[in-house]
Amino acid sequence: MKSNAIVGATSRTKSGARKEQAASAMPGARKGNRSSAEEQPRDMDVRRMIETEAYFCAERRGFAAGAELDDWLHAEAEVGRMLAAGGQSAA
Repeated sequence: MKSNAIVGATSRTKSGARKEQAASAMPGARKGNRSSAEEQPRDMDVRRMIETEAYFCAERRGFAAGAELDDWLHAEAEVGRMLAAGGQSAA
């Protein structure tokens, strides 16, 4: 009987730890008090921002083939300016 109670407590603890790990791995998850440097977007967030801006660049030019690299480079620069300005729109 004792061993079952201990096993149950252990599995609950592991389950709780797994949920906490999963929550902290989610984009935008926050941990306690973070410094302003830690408030910066993660690499995946920045990449998604660049992808989105590059898509809109391509959309503005009618998705014509041949300028994909220019769209990407413009998007990188635009997102970089936005992040340097503190997250405000650079447009």
